[in-house]
Amino acid sequence: LLIAFNSRALAQERGELIREIRFQGLRRVGPDYLLARIESREGAPFDPDVMSADVKRLYATEAFEGQGEEPAVRVRAE
Repeated sequence: LLIAFNSRALAQERGELIREIRFQGLRRVGPDYLLARIESREGAPFDPDVMSADVKRLYATEAFEGQGEEPAVRVRAE
């Protein structure tokens, strides 16, 4: 599982707004299934602590196991 953050999001203080959350390379489940399991939302302030907890929840779903290509979660905040 690759978690990719926009470099601007990493460089900024908390509070930048999440503009996009995108899942790539999914085969077992759709993005709505994963979005229902995380706290981060488009339009909400970016919080690295929330994102860290979201990543743990995504791993716990096992939705990314045995998918062949590297699935990715991309978050863009500005």
